[in-house]
Amino acid sequence: MSLAVSDIVGLCGLPATNRGVRDWLKRLSIPLLQDGNRFTFNLSDIPGPVRLAYITKQISAAGLPVGTYDEAAHEAFADLPPKMRASAERKAEIARLLLTAGKALSWPQR
Repeated sequence: MSLAVSDIVGLCGLPATNRGVRDWLKRLSIPLLQDGNRFTFNLSDIPGPVRLAYITKQISAAGLPVGTYDEAAHEAFADLPPKMRASAERKAEIARLLLTAGKALSWPQR
C-alpha cells in the first residue's frame, strides 16, 4: 500500500512537517517515489510502531473497533519479507473498506 509522506506527519513522535518526515524516511533508507509534488512510500517499509499508529488512525477514522494488540502476531508480521508484508497490508485495507462500506451498503451492493 502506497502512502504519501503527509499521511504520517506527526504520528508516533514523527516530525510535524512533510520535509521532516521525508528526511526521517531517507535516514532509514526507505525508498521514496516522487509523484509531482508528492512523495510516496510503501506502508510495509516503515517501522512497526509507526505502521501500527497509521493503521490504528485509519481504523478509528472508519468507525471500526480497533481490537486488541497481539505482540506475537506483530513480531511474526515484521519478520516477513517486504513483498509478503505489502500483500498482507493490501488485504487488510480491502477488509477495512468492506467493513466500512457495510454500514452504508447491503451485502449484494458490496
